[in-house]
Amino acid sequence: MKPSKEQWETIISRWSNITECGEKRLLCYLLADAVKQEIDSWHTPGDVFRSPFFSLGRFDRYMKLLGIEPNYVKKEMQRWTPA
Repeated sequence: MKPSKEQWETIISRWSNITECGEKRLLCYLLADAVKQEIDSWHTPGDVFRSPFFSLGRFDRYMKLLGIEPNYVKKEMQRWTPA
């Protein structure tokens, strides 16, 4: 079963090394939503990370703001790539 948006939010928050605050919660919420939508849009392995949010580097910048290595998160996301 794929993780829900709420589960992604919790996971991203735990990976972050930033002290809990409103800004962190907002970023985690927005990133979890983007991750969930991205994974749900994958129908074939070639679909991975094609949305502008990912392909233009926005995801990477926001993850770095939280102190998280973006490639690590992408690798975890790819566990849910269709075969």
